[in-house]
Amino acid sequence: MWHQYVSNPKAITHLYEEVPDLREMVVTLCQLDPRGPSVRMEMDFPRFADHRPERWNPQWNTVAIQLDFWGIEDLKIEGFSTNPVLDFSVEKTAADLLVRASDESTRISFRCSTIYIQKVTGYTHEERMRQGQS
Repeated sequence: MWHQYVSNPKAITHLYEEVPDLREMVVTLCQLDPRGPSVRMEMDFPRFADHRPERWNPQWNTVAIQLDFWGIEDLKIEGFSTNPVLDFSVEKTAADLLVRASDESTRISFRCSTIYIQKVTGYTHEERMRQGQS
């Protein structure tokens, strides 16, 4: 599972009985930073948490995660979509981690040294949809 390769897996493991694969992830941000070099991705899980934190609003129905990938090498991005729903894979190699993500129109791949869960939060999916229309 992908979360065994992150620096801080408890940020996600406490929310789920079994942490979902990074499949059908709605990507809302992909940000490149040459100073890391790093890639930051914000995305939504296709299913809500099994264990809702008490501080979360009871109306929230979507889990959003922000992943930071550090020590980026061999970054490749092919294609673009205005509504990317990507399937991710994370594979441990001898020297680093190989990350791949794709859907019908987009392909992303890179190697990285570290994956860090920067933030996990909930929100109401319908609110984001309304914000996107304004």
